[in-house]
Amino acid sequence: MTDLTPYPDSRERVIDFLTTYLEKVTKENDVDRPGTRLQERESVFDMITKPRYAARAFVTRLPSRLPDCGARSFVVAYIYLSRFLRRQRDTITLDSFNVRRLLLTSLLTATKFELGFGYNNSLFARIGRIKLKDMNNMESAFLDGIDFHRTVRGCDFDNFWMLLYYYHEFTTTGNLEIAQLIPSASAPSNTEISQPISSAIAPTATLVLPCCIYVGAACNCSE
Repeated sequence: MTDLTPYPDSRERVIDFLTTYLEKVTKENDVDRPGTRLQERESVFDMITKPRYAARAFVTRLPSRLPDCGARSFVVAYIYLSRFLRRQRDTITLDSFNVRRLLLTSLLTATKFELGFGYNNSLFARIGRIKLKDMNNMESAFLDGIDFHRTVRGCDFDNFWMLLYYYHEFTTTGNLEIAQLIPSASAPSNTEISQPISSAIAPTATLVLPCCIYVGAACNCSE
């Protein structure tokens, strides 16, 4: 990992970076589903009513409810969410209607795999203010959506964390040198970067901020 990118040493830092990413993505994708209420759910992850501050208001309250869920678990949840969105890109787009339930389910999956014991589904159902049956259905749909691919290798973790870091830094500072490290939205959705992102710099590339950032392209061992 480069000196430019600090290791995710605190949960608060990871949550801040993750929230920055989720807010940007959902805001841009909300244009495809305008309004504040859906006529019907398009997936088990949809909320009928769009919450205000869908990402930040939800993510920032998670630490107090999940005290054993550390920085690594949140990065792994981000990796799982990215895998899911990439595999389901023809049917599901991350927006304010589904971001809470998708993140909740990816975090549930991450804690079970990372912590060993994990948290039970009842707790996550209470956090999401949903029925246990719905939480179970979401978990099943999510695991199917990632084809039960829960292994996270070292290059996965490092590259996905760097994507979060670079995206946060560009969003907050506008540093174009950092922007060059973020995969362009113009790249094909099935593109994969077979080298560390820190060395995958395209000097002449013009950044187009992606509304979904194909984070699944982070590493050739991520699929």
